[in-house]
Amino acid sequence: MNRVESCADILASELHSAGIRYVFGHPGGEVVDLIEALARHNIEFILVGHESAAAFMAGAIGRITGTPGGCLSTLGPGACNLLIGIGSAFLDRDPMLAISARATSDVSARNQKQDIRLNDIFEPVSKWSEALDGINTRSTISRAIQLARRAPKGPIFLSLPTDIAVQADCDSDRLHYKEVNSDASDDRLNQLAKILNQASTPVGIVGIGLDPEKDAKAVRHFFSKTGIPFAVLPQAKGIGDEDAENFLGVVASAAGDAHIIKCIEKSDVVIAIGFDTVESAQSWHFDRPILSIANASIAYGDFKPIIECTGEVGDLAIRLADSYDSVHSWRHTDIANVQRHVKLDIEPNQASSHSGLSPFHVLQVLQEVLPAETIVSVDVGAHKMLTSQAWRSTLPGSFLVSNGMSSMGYGVPAALAASLMRPDRPVIGIIGDGGFGMMVQELETAVRMAVKPLLIVFCDRSLAVIKVAQRNRNLPHRGVNFLHVNWAEVASGFGVRGVNVSTLEEISKTVGDWVKKQQLTVVAVPIDETLYGGLTY
Repeated sequence: MNRVESCADILASELHSAGIRYVFGHPGGEVVDLIEALARHNIEFILVGHESAAAFMAGAIGRITGTPGGCLSTLGPGACNLLIGIGSAFLDRDPMLAISARATSDVSARNQKQDIRLNDIFEPVSKWSEALDGINTRSTISRAIQLARRAPKGPIFLSLPTDIAVQADCDSDRLHYKEVNSDASDDRLNQLAKILNQASTPVGIVGIGLDPEKDAKAVRHFFSKTGIPFAVLPQAKGIGDEDAENFLGVVASAAGDAHIIKCIEKSDVVIAIGFDTVESAQSWHFDRPILSIANASIAYGDFKPIIECTGEVGDLAIRLADSYDSVHSWRHTDIANVQRHVKLDIEPNQASSHSGLSPFHVLQVLQEVLPAETIVSVDVGAHKMLTSQAWRSTLPGSFLVSNGMSSMGYGVPAALAASLMRPDRPVIGIIGDGGFGMMVQELETAVRMAVKPLLIVFCDRSLAVIKVAQRNRNLPHRGVNFLHVNWAEVASGFGVRGVNVSTLEEISKTVGDWVKKQQLTVVAVPIDETLYGGLTY
């Protein structure tokens, strides 16, 4: 065996070669040597208030750039705090490398303090969970990066003991990995095209099983050329043309989507472009004949499309559009009626009340004032369901939301990560007051990072979407209300500009001023939760 660099230096070198420039985390003494190795390789370690925020930020960067985001923790509680963010990246298909310390072998053999089976814990929520042991570190990290990027994208978890991190690595022929690639089949695509051409009432669904930046043009071309009505899932917003006449709206965790689902249920076939069942808790895709083109198989458990064609989605979509020689029987009025009923569901007949503003009208003002290239990060809650439907995204990758996992607390870290990686574009976060309270410490992180997103806090002093579930079951509202907090004043305590608004006009002026001179700002907006429309649970 030949002795080479230390494991920590090899790890840092491979991360840098992969294009990773930031690693987020909260350190312990067990990872300080690795942090120094990152610095030696020009990777900035950014301290965050909580490890879950570090994982959310790494996942958001992975989604925005396509390059795995990086996060780091110490062993024990630090590693466990990464769990929700890693699970989110797993179900939201975000490429990520999550690294934690692990107890040294001599200690773990005699003492269990802070020593739990981390790799076993993270194995179910990562594409690969590996315990680094100082052998073939370079090839192991290289494989981890490749796996994180390979469809379906996702997180890799690596644990590294302190003693191994500082030791020289060993080369060995012990490990040989053989990866199997999935190729598109011309025969399958021809079969898929034949069925689609025979369909009378096809409906399209666009999801995350594709490359948003690379494939969006081809997806838009397909639906423009065929005229097939289509819907998107929340994470795919901006990929399809949301201003197109045949755009139905957003399904799966989106307000008012019951009308779109009824339309899908009337279809004789669903052409799923990048659709991934991980985004949908609904059952419509169980009952419809699904024709899938995606970057990986979407079969899961008992669910299987009638035909799957995997590969380069943009190329497949163009070829499928060229082979489409049918005319569907949907009338323009059919599509327009779906669009009209969705809007009637989500738009209340008043813009405000004595309790606060209509969230729909707040979003309308934001859409009018903000530039089209704005990146929007949305937290989980009633506002997520409404924003997913009401907000029009014009560019791929401009709408960040946790939908596969639906993790509350995602909105603030994702907004900070987007602002860091896209400093030339406006970035806003739309966050409920419940989720904002979970992540308010990250305002200090944002100040240190010198990022400048606009954080809009919807203040309804409740978990409004849970109230819907209670109401549907004829249950009282227990455990869902909390007291008012002056979040603008709290923000000022972190050295952040905080603004309280009470009218739509004040929102318009505040946001307009921010567009002209962007600085880190928290805007607290009073919301009347009874003015949410079209919510289901």
